[in-house]
Amino acid sequence: MWWINIHIPYQLIIPIQKGEHLILSASAAPLVKVEVSNSTTYESFTVLNPKDGNWIEMEGGKEASLPTVKFIYNGTNNTEYRKGDKEIKITTYGINEYEDYIVDYPFSNHSFYYEDDAVEVKVLGEEDIAGENASIYLIRTGPREIKDALSSAVDGDTKLFRDLLNNSILENITTLNGNGNGTASFGTLNPGDYVVVATLNASSDKNITLVSTTAFDVLEHRSELEVSNVTRTSVSEGFVSGEFRILGGNATYTYIAALIKADDKFDLRLESNGTKAETNLKLNNATLVESFTIGGVGLKNVNATTVYDWITNAFTNASVEVEKGKSGNTYDFSLPVVELPDGDYYIYVAAWNVTNSSQRVVAFSQKEVKIVTVSPTSPSVGEEEELRLHRLEQLKSYLKELLHLR
Repeated sequence: MWWINIHIPYQLIIPIQKGEHLILSASAAPLVKVEVSNSTTYESFTVLNPKDGNWIEMEGGKEASLPTVKFIYNGTNNTEYRKGDKEIKITTYGINEYEDYIVDYPFSNHSFYYEDDAVEVKVLGEEDIAGENASIYLIRTGPREIKDALSSAVDGDTKLFRDLLNNSILENITTLNGNGNGTASFGTLNPGDYVVVATLNASSDKNITLVSTTAFDVLEHRSELEVSNVTRTSVSEGFVSGEFRILGGNATYTYIAALIKADDKFDLRLESNGTKAETNLKLNNATLVESFTIGGVGLKNVNATTVYDWITNAFTNASVEVEKGKSGNTYDFSLPVVELPDGDYYIYVAAWNVTNSSQRVVAFSQKEVKIVTVSPTSPSVGEEEELRLHRLEQLKSYLKELLHLR
């Protein structure tokens, strides 16, 4: 499910902007602060450090398993520049310039939902924000709007980000408990792409403190996935085969099936010199965002083929298949596992409705698969004797035929 909405904690990749002054304790050190000012106004965006907690965990619905995920930043740690009449100052904390800053993702699963699933959210803040009121926003939006908001924020304009908050479909204000945690319930939702944002301020405040953000999907259709483990006698053979069925759907779909080793790494690496042109995000070796262009092709062109390229470039222990424009609701796949090492794998299967201009995934399933290579078995003593007698009978029959012909 990670290719539907890769669960990026956006606070790791957003230089954002200042307000009704929230006084953080000395130990509640931020990760980054963006300050924007001119002769008459001043605003800032303070982002709390995920190493201290400060995550959003989705609950309810169904869960897709994730390999181990690391977020890595390498780039400038402080920058100042002028944009029009505005002075923009970006300051990071605890980040050494052009050295890897690594944050381990704390969850092994990510939730996705159907229309009848209740969506629950847990804000996992740090203890130093205990007792604060947190605004938890539910925003129905796609990656295009998020990308535009981030692009504008890098240029010191927080209007699009604030507009996203102002246009949220739900806002839940909760008082964080003694551990800095809080919850929100959003009930059942229509199919679509959603983003959750937790802040310690209202969107109208001049100075906003961001706790965390995350994204999730509500899918149009349930699905079923049947797949078998693989037992082979040589690493130079074998297929993972199965069937994926969309329940309640009957259209023309593009399908993708991806087999990825369970212990493969997910390194999301952001590199930036502080400008849009030199801001790039990679998953292992696959470029996801280049100069704020998604996948190097533009967001509107991200589809199953783009995802196929991402996976094949990002993972050495993977097998991927795409089938385009298939009518009906059943997809039979067969992924070669030649030279893939033995072990535990995740198989992810997703479907895009090709008539859906939003390029959204409409169905998804995942299962675990095991690949095992065994030595060819030698025949037992009894089997060898039976084989010897069988060959003897064949020889007798051949001799009789030969004598008869003569």
